[in-house]
Amino acid sequence: MKIKLLFIFLFIIGFNTFSQSEIYYFKDTNNGFSYSNINKAEFKPLEKDVLEKTF
Repeated sequence: MKIKLLFIFLFIIGFNTFSQSEIYYFKDTNNGFSYSNINKAEFKPLEKDVLEKTF
């Protein structure tokens, strides 16, 4: 039982440690980029908070 609690605790700690803190986006309206050349695009940080609608 102790080992299961240890694994759960380590999972929660690891989840919080490796969570995403910044979001960057790029709008490709002309479909000019693919997975092979997307590294040349300039991504912008998302300034506003994204709030999901609850139904």
